[in-house]
Amino acid sequence: MAVRNASEHNSTKTAISKIHSRYSDLEKIYGFFKEERNYTKSKRFGHARKLVVYRQMMITTKKSMELLSRVYKHENAIGNLPDSFRLMFLDRLDFLLYIPRAIIEIYRETKIRTLKMDS
Repeated sequence: MAVRNASEHNSTKTAISKIHSRYSDLEKIYGFFKEERNYTKSKRFGHARKLVVYRQMMITTKKSMELLSRVYKHENAIGNLPDSFRLMFLDRLDFLLYIPRAIIEIYRETKIRTLKMDS
């Protein structure tokens, strides 16, 4: 994070622009997946569940992009905060960054178990 080291200012700026471009690509892919047809009733419910998961992941990604942009915008003010408050802020920010990774890992484990059960 740029809050931790001033030399990461340019890398954070490029990371934000890359995240925005990847998010727009993700929205396109979601649109294509949403329009995909299901020919059997059993696949319709699985498709609907995946749509819900992907939609929630997109909402979470958008909120995290907004948070990262705001932290980047106000990094000088955050750096001037008292040490105890700044450390608490950074700990909570790290926790928020960990949650999407944990959700993705849980989803992967569930998918692997499902594939093993089908074979």
